[in-house]
This record gives sequence, C-alpha cells and structure tokens, in this order.
Amino acid sequence: MIIAAIDPGTKESALVILDSENEEISFHEKILNEILLQNLWGGPWILKPEILVIEVIRGFGISAGETIFETCELIGLFRATFRFKGMNEVRVGRKDVVNHFCGHTKGGDPAIREALIHRFGEPGTKKNKGK
Repeated sequence: MIIAAIDPGTKESALVILDSENEEISFHEKILNEILLQNLWGGPWILKPEILVIEVIRGFGISAGETIFETCELIGLFRATFRFKGMNEVRVGRKDVVNHFCGHTKGGDPAIREALIHRFGEPGTKKNKGK
C-alpha cells in the first residue's frame, strides 16, 4: 500500500511517501503548502497514494496562537482534498506519533528522528540517496 504522510506546518509541510509492503520511502521532503495542495489536487504524483496519514493538532489545555489556527485550517484543506478524491485518511495526534516510533509519549523530535534512523537508516543526500 502506498501511504502519503503529512506533518503540517504553517508555511511548509513535511511529506513522506511510503510503500508499506516493502517498508521503502520513495519520497521525503518539506514542501511549500501551496505546492503540496496543488499536487494533492491533481499534480504530477509519481506514486498515487492510497491513504493519507496526517498529524492533527489536539488540545491539551495549551494556549494557542494564530499559527496554530492557520495550521488547523490547512489540515482541513488537506483532509477535504483527499475526501473529495475518494481517498482514505487516518488522523494521528503528536503523542500517537511519538508513541508509535518511540514506544512512549515523552519523546520529542530528536527521539523520533533517532527511531526513524534506526528503522530506515541514515537520511540520504544528493550524492548518496540513502534507503
């Protein structure tokens, strides 16, 4: 199954395309949100994802600024686009992401990065594409 996973941000979002059967990452990059939305609406996908996994914002009693609400609106646009195209989606909260990769909910970005490197190997470069 081809999975598109999005970690949304206010100006750009991280996109990963994963072949879950082979556990192979075919694409990973931060992309400007406007370009990502254009691709979701019919741009030149190399692999057509069958499912969207998107990190969503959950309220845990923290104060929220304008950028949080902008990101929430963007998440809605991503989700609506996939629904319009008849694709399935899975919403995951940040703690779910950390728990999945680290086995607990107390880690942050460095712990997730370490778990991903352990699972998939070092990230590639232009000269050495990595796994």
